[in-house]
Amino acid sequence: MNETIISNPPPDVPLTPPEEKKKSNTLLIVVIVLIVLCCCCVCLSAFGGLAWRNGDRWLNLQGFLPLLLASV
Repeated sequence: MNETIISNPPPDVPLTPPEEKKKSNTLLIVVIVLIVLCCCCVCLSAFGGLAWRNGDRWLNLQGFLPLLLASV
C-alpha cells in the first residue's frame, strides 16, 4: 500500500526516443535534374533538326518562300 505514483518524469529522461538523422538526398536530386535536362536538350535538338528540314512543308511555305526570296 505504499506505492508512489510519479506524475512527472525526471527531467533527464526524454519523452520521445531520439530521431535518427535523415540522409541527404541532394545528390539524387541533382542527378535526376541533370538527366531531365539532358533529355530535354536531346528532344529539342531532334525537333529543331526536323523543323529545319521540314518546316517549309509543315507551314505550307513551299510556294510562298520562292516568291518572297525573288522579291528581295
